Amino acid sequence: MLAPAAAYAGWKPSVADAHQGRRALDDAERSFDAGYPATALLGLKDSFVNGPSCFFAHAKLLWARAYRDLGRPAYAERLELMAATYQDPCDC
Repeated sequence: MLAPAAAYAGWKPSVADAHQGRRALDDAERSFDAGYPATALLGLKDSFVNGPSCFFAHAKLLWARAYRDLGRPAYAERLELMAATYQDPCDC
């Protein structure tokens, strides 16, 4: 997703694998707190692709926040369409 350069931090986000989901979520929170929603979004999306399918259930609210913070509320709403497929939480 295209975003202004100011929305990205000067660091790479954590990306979850099967055992690092909590770390990726915490890193996204830190990115939001520092004012970098695009960095949070990048980490969340990469974690969704590389992590377990249940990661979505944990990341959905943060993912929607990133889209809203970046002025893309329609993308946040579309996450609801994915929710039925990726609704099971897990211990990731």
